[in-house]
Amino acid sequence: MREPDFLNQLTALVDTPVIGLSRDAQLALIQAVCAERQRAIGAPLPACGIVPFVTGRRPTTEIAHPGLGSSDNTSLIWGVPGRDENWAYILYSVTGLERYTPEECAAFALDVTLSFAGSDGSLHTAPLPGWDKRPLVPVAFADGTRERPTTQPIALGDAAGRNLVIALSPGADLLPGAGWPWSELDGQIRAAATDAADPFTFGALFSQLLQVSLRLTRAGVPVSISQTTVDV
Repeated sequence: MREPDFLNQLTALVDTPVIGLSRDAQLALIQAVCAERQRAIGAPLPACGIVPFVTGRRPTTEIAHPGLGSSDNTSLIWGVPGRDENWAYILYSVTGLERYTPEECAAFALDVTLSFAGSDGSLHTAPLPGWDKRPLVPVAFADGTRERPTTQPIALGDAAGRNLVIALSPGADLLPGAGWPWSELDGQIRAAATDAADPFTFGALFSQLLQVSLRLTRAGVPVSISQTTVDV
């Protein structure tokens, strides 16, 4: 890339409005990220990466065959009393922390953001209430639990070579109720609802594209981000 092209793209990015960030907060974030990159010159920063969906590979394949699982790209809200909950599993990895001491690893943390994009993915909305950079405890599937998967905590420093998992309950996490109130959901989603205070009514064609954003931070400053979508 030529320097003029770099500067054009950089200034365009800096001048782009960001949902949920004031101008001052946007510039402060840019400065913090640049300072982190400057400090890490000569050594690659750790990274997080969501495992993409692969046809024929379920997330729970990871339990018996580590490294062969893939993330869900669809999920269903049962809405049937007494039926087992349907979970959506997002697999991800964290690399590069093996170079750090346990004390240094303590400065790193994960968070996840969830937002709806409408049935066709065209909407840019604020995160779901309670899901804006929500702290994420790293967990992995427990051994021998494929039929009824469970997870167990794992230290980030011990995550090298393993896929970790984000377990989402569509019925509990993506519907208003005990987790979050309808009134706090982005207005674009609420305006499209036709039959009830529900993001999955006929007005939304009974579906939402869920955007999942995973961040790895050091002392609160993002050092890596990975994203995927789930059709719900």
